[in-house]
Amino acid sequence: MVSWSPDGQTLAFNECCSSLDALELIDRDGSNLRVVTKPPMSGYAPTWTPDGSTIVYQGRNARSFAVSALS
Repeated sequence: MVSWSPDGQTLAFNECCSSLDALELIDRDGSNLRVVTKPPMSGYAPTWTPDGSTIVYQGRNARSFAVSALS
């Protein structure tokens, strides 16, 4: 799942095609790739708050699931 920031400048997505399985951000022009979650935590289903200040996502590690937020 992917989610554009409200201003359309940043894409949040799950890198599911590697062993990293991380939540990542990238700028609209393809630059500035940032890894938001790192093993053992994975991140899925990112959603931005309307003001763009926070990303809410589903986190998962070997033992549990959680809803997390990143500001």
